[in-house]
Amino acid sequence: MRIGVIRKIEIESERYLEMSVNAPFLYPAKFRLFKIKSLSASAPNYQLYLQPPHPKKGEKQAAHNVGALWIRTNDKGDNYMSGYIESPLFASGKIGIVVFKPKAQEDWLYDVLTANDQSSRKQSAHYDDGASDDA
Repeated sequence: MRIGVIRKIEIESERYLEMSVNAPFLYPAKFRLFKIKSLSASAPNYQLYLQPPHPKKGEKQAAHNVGALWIRTNDKGDNYMSGYIESPLFASGKIGIVVFKPKAQEDWLYDVLTANDQSSRKQSAHYDDGASDDA
């Protein structure tokens, strides 16, 4: 089941990737994705930080790390991302997610699905890391 999307945001001189998640029975949430440069192969490629719902200009706001994404390769050789979002609202404390390019042309870069969705595992999941190099 698709629970969200990832868009590239460009506001003045600021550019970043934003993940919007609207899981059933939960209030919509937005996250910023930060690319991680690490020497460890097991480290995530992206960290997810919860965005405040209504930031006020000039006001400092705390960023909360609530998840991570790893770039993976499926059996066909296509790249996709998998990871998790942590929240006390989920029974296990976190929900697994899978990220891939939408099948049809959309106004967003990637679809976000729950990892336990059987259809997400059967998708030809293609992820192009080049779209996020400047984020």
